[in-house]
Amino acid sequence: MAFFTPFEDQIIVRLAAADALHNDSLDEEAEAAYRSLLQDVEAKLGAKAPQAITIHLSLGDILVTQENFTEALEAYRAALALMKECSGQEYASPIDVRMKIADVLFRLDSFEDAESEYRAILEWCGKIQITTNSPEPQARERLASMLWDRGMCEEAEREIRLALDYQKREFLEVTADNKLQLARYLSLQGKFAESEKMVRQLIDDFERYGFFHMWSNFYYEKLADLLSNQGKFEEAENEYRRIGASAAKEKDEYKELEMSLLSASMAGKISERRPEAIVTLRNLIDRTSDNQERQDIKLMAHKEISEIYLLENSYPESERECNAVLKDMEPSGILGPECFYGIRNCLVEALVFQGKNAEGLLEVKRLIRDQNEDCGQLDEDTFELCRVLVAHFQEQGMPKDANYITEILEEDIKKSEVY
Repeated sequence: MAFFTPFEDQIIVRLAAADALHNDSLDEEAEAAYRSLLQDVEAKLGAKAPQAITIHLSLGDILVTQENFTEALEAYRAALALMKECSGQEYASPIDVRMKIADVLFRLDSFEDAESEYRAILEWCGKIQITTNSPEPQARERLASMLWDRGMCEEAEREIRLALDYQKREFLEVTADNKLQLARYLSLQGKFAESEKMVRQLIDDFERYGFFHMWSNFYYEKLADLLSNQGKFEEAENEYRRIGASAAKEKDEYKELEMSLLSASMAGKISERRPEAIVTLRNLIDRTSDNQERQDIKLMAHKEISEIYLLENSYPESERECNAVLKDMEPSGILGPECFYGIRNCLVEALVFQGKNAEGLLEVKRLIRDQNEDCGQLDEDTFELCRVLVAHFQEQGMPKDANYITEILEEDIKKSEVY
């Protein structure tokens, strides 16, 4: 562990005292304090002591406040020179110091030197791609002013437009999280069209300003989810496919498999596409059967196939797929409770609607018991399934069983008004 020497402790205390004078607008006293401290540091530690960097910068700032730009320039240049000598020492950003130098040159009417500095700063910004607190917009504004004064109107216009575009991009980045949160709240209220519009606007804005890179798939996936919620299955499928193709290029196998699963799920909701969807899902099962890290994909593919068979009224086949999932799923706990209960809902429906009422009733009783123990109430899908079963048991002349489930639903409604 590194410790400060007594003299280094003195530097910290004296620098803080000088900063306090500056903050209190006691500029002459602050300047004297900075100069005295700098003199002592150089005498004690040498002219190239890295501790002098911060003092030079603070001295430069106080001199700018006093409009003593010539001496401020000397202080900033001394700090920059020391930073080059002490590379690796985190005292300040060299680009921030160059921005100070450029601004002082601008104030001194040394426009040629200032322009050179601003262009160097912009070149550096282009290489580093800073996303926040970048000096780029200010450098472009200053450069545009100098170009305009020299009659270079088109170049000045170009620079100020680039500065404006950067500020728009920066604003988008800052507000994106709030806009996405608003889209989420709209979605949770069932306002899917408004939510979709919000996400599309975000995507369009980011693409317009060329600020759409690592997060693109994240936004496209949100859009696909919203399209699915609105029953726009073909559009959702296309978005999931787009993300999957991108993941394949980036060699992200898991994401590629996940998107293939979701796109097949969308196709399975379109009657004429169901055979094709089942083939895709079977291929996913084959690809992941021997890979322990991809078992969740395999189990979800079985679940999607079971749901497609339910839509096709192929109840024995749906039952088979559900059992294939539950056989591997219960001991492993690979998937979350929402998916686990979703598969059990499918199994109940498959059993009941192929005439296995006793088995279906037994399974739904277990399902209701487990959900109440785990969650305190039924989830929305199980609640809706129970309503369907009440009607089915009444049609089958099983009033006792229908009344049993009705009582459960009434009790669940008392627990929560959500449904």
